[in-house]
Amino acid sequence: MNLKQCVKEFSYNLRVAYPIILGMFGHTLIGTVDNIMVGKLGSTELAAVSLGKSMVFIAMLLGIGFSTAITPIVAERDAEKNDSKIRAAFHLHFLTKKLIKNSVSNS
Repeated sequence: MNLKQCVKEFSYNLRVAYPIILGMFGHTLIGTVDNIMVGKLGSTELAAVSLGKSMVFIAMLLGIGFSTAITPIVAERDAEKNDSKIRAAFHLHFLTKKLIKNSVSNS
């Protein structure tokens, strides 16, 4: 792969990743603003908010991980031209996401 192809692929990847980058920047910005606001209350309060933010981030990573896991599965089924397996993968994905959402929100 030459440099021109690498730059072309990088630009495609950047276009796809741009919304994700903005979303993660937004989460980081919210965390920073939270820390600034709560930091004025005291160190104990700041520690509590930071710990809570860490727990939310772990739950968010679980959701993101399961969301990205569906992509190669659907791509493989699409290459096989098997629509019923694509539907089955989506149904399983949504069921799994719903179970994770319910378990995280109830804890």
